[in-house]
Amino acid sequence: MKIFDRCNNVSDMAASFTKDKQIKYIEETEKYVIPLLRTIKNRYPEYSQLSFVVKYHIISVIESVKYALV
Repeated sequence: MKIFDRCNNVSDMAASFTKDKQIKYIEETEKYVIPLLRTIKNRYPEYSQLSFVVKYHIISVIESVKYALV
């Protein structure tokens, strides 16, 4: 559930987080959540496609927000 909560929060952060909070949230997501999704994919092959889709969404949003922060 934490992964899906993070996915939702990442999607909403551009509209509701301060710039500093966005930066911190992105760093935290890249440090903890993305590696966790890789672990899920490798450890639980039955969730491989799901973890790929969630990781792809999170990374896509993060990269867009990073671009907007520059």
